[in-house]
Amino acid sequence: MEDGSCFARTDEAPHEAALAPGVRSIAGLDPDAGLKHLRGRSESYMRLLKRFAETRADEVDAMRTHLAARSYDELASVVHNVKGVAGFLGAAAIHGLAMETATALRRSCGHGEIERLAEALMAAQLKLAEDVLALDGKTS
Repeated sequence: MEDGSCFARTDEAPHEAALAPGVRSIAGLDPDAGLKHLRGRSESYMRLLKRFAETRADEVDAMRTHLAARSYDELASVVHNVKGVAGFLGAAAIHGLAMETATALRRSCGHGEIERLAEALMAAQLKLAEDVLALDGKTS
């Protein structure tokens, strides 16, 4: 487009100023993917990412409870929620683990396989939460 166009230009890169310093260095997180869902609104992205991080401990506790009780329907429900939110935020590693866990649950794999995948998913969530909360100097 010419500079004199009556259409507003949109920048290809998200608004870096509102992304917390260090967010791009968090392993397993693709902020650009999350920002696409939010039309580049980086303040909203950071708010949602922090909320995700702050609620991980409760969700992991619920997953552990359902896993120990072999309540696979309830576990599948939590995993489904994690998968959706992780995908929305660009937390690709967590999204992938949630997909694998959901598939194992759907296929009624043995408890050992479900447990292995769920434990990896829970560990990835807690690590991401720790990394996100560390951006503000918080601890998990």
